[in-house]
Amino acid sequence: MDSHIAPVSGTKDTQNPGRTSFLLWGTVSCFGFIFLIFIGNRYFNLPQIWFFWLILGWYGVWLGSYLKARTVTSYNHRFRIHPTSYIGQTWVKGKSNIRGYWWYMGFSIGLAGMPLFFGFLLEFHFQHLDHINIIIIFLYIGALGIFGQGVIPINLSFPGHILTTVFAFAGAIAMNIIMLLLFSNFGSKYPWGYRIPAIIQIICSIVYMTSYFTRAKPGFFQKLWVISFSFSFLFYGSIFSLYTISPPL
Repeated sequence: MDSHIAPVSGTKDTQNPGRTSFLLWGTVSCFGFIFLIFIGNRYFNLPQIWFFWLILGWYGVWLGSYLKARTVTSYNHRFRIHPTSYIGQTWVKGKSNIRGYWWYMGFSIGLAGMPLFFGFLLEFHFQHLDHINIIIIFLYIGALGIFGQGVIPINLSFPGHILTTVFAFAGAIAMNIIMLLLFSNFGSKYPWGYRIPAIIQIICSIVYMTSYFTRAKPGFFQKLWVISFSFSFLFYGSIFSLYTISPPL
């Protein structure tokens, strides 16, 4: 969801006469999302198993919205070439891409919902784990960044879009690094496979950043990165919502 890769020819969002209003809407929505985090972190105390269905449901929203968004864009979106975030442009090649923008917003909301509810789950059910609040903070940072990627249209000159890109990347990377360290410290109490999603996500992040700087198929590797951290949110959210995770005695 990185906005720094050179856009599709003719896709500058400044062609859109309503760009300013969309940026205002996106910025206000991000502040609303911060308020949602604040309220949920204090009052969203649901039974542990409920979070499994919430995280799974938002995964479905993410996947369904993304597949739909690719079919309604004003340009022929190609999986291996175009970065996912270009679906979220409101104006492409002189034509309105508003349908792609709205469906991409659904994609981002679904993707943001997974770390958001995962954070609520850890807040209310796993305070017995050391340093759990650090994980929660990075989950909220990642969720805010992902949400902002959807509601703020692509505009390379707008600092808010760049900031949400950094939040999304940093939040996801930090969460997976901490999860890897967490289960490594638990030793043999849990299957070694619990570390695999974190390892995959970290590797995909390194590969994606390398492709970004070398311009070697960044659109393709960006999608692998998005898929890897969405799966890691789903995997760890499911593990923590279905089981009681605790360090060895």
